[in-house]
Amino acid sequence: MKVLLVNPTQENVYGRRILPPYPPLGLLYIASSLSEARYEVEVLDWDCDLASATLFRRCLRDHRPDLVGITSTTPQIGSAFSIARMVKETTGAWVVLGGAHASALPREVISNEFVDFVVVGEGEETVKELVLGLRRGSFEGIHGLWY
Repeated sequence: MKVLLVNPTQENVYGRRILPPYPPLGLLYIASSLSEARYEVEVLDWDCDLASATLFRRCLRDHRPDLVGITSTTPQIGSAFSIARMVKETTGAWVVLGGAHASALPREVISNEFVDFVVVGEGEETVKELVLGLRRGSFEGIHGLWY
């Protein structure tokens, strides 16, 4: 299973930055956990790796992920929902959204038509269990998962 983890832009929150953006540590922890479990995983930081929605759509078409995980703080949620929409329109892959905003307001996030799953709290184990759940077709008993 191919997993793509995405950190939305912070430009709409902080403006253009001279210093590099903060690394998406939460996504990197999840990527490490998935790699350890032998899943193919890639992390994209919008502000470092991408310059446009066109490049993101090209990346989706080239890599064809099965699952796209998006992290989001509250100021980034609009960007996160836009990314989820692009994923669905370009590949139809499963979309899971996590991070501070999803943990605080999971009901709001899961009601977005382009979001399939929400992770509440720490995601390292939850996302690994979600990948297993996608393979077996059942998500019952996965701690921290809304669907």
